[in-house]
Order: sequence, then C-alpha cells, then structure tokens
Amino acid sequence: MAHAIGYVTKTKNGGFNGELAMMSLKKNIAILPNSNKKTKKQPY
Repeated sequence: MAHAIGYVTKTKNGGFNGELAMMSLKKNIAILPNSNKKTKKQPY
C-alpha cells in the first residue's frame, strides 16, 4: 500500500494549504495561484 507524503486542502482563493511530511521532515506548505497568469493555458 502506498503512503502519502503530504496532504493539502483547497483554499477560497484557489490555492492549497497543507503539510509535507517525510522521515525527519515535517513542513507546512502553500501552493498559490499564479496572479501573473496571462492565459488559461499557462501552468497553475
């Protein structure tokens, strides 16, 4: 069975907040939308 190295939840602004956890590492993470995005084809 595979184990997840992190979990995130979607925020109201379209980003994600969560936690990345590996052996001796445990950090809070945030994935934010690209506010400089010019077209819908550009990466998130």
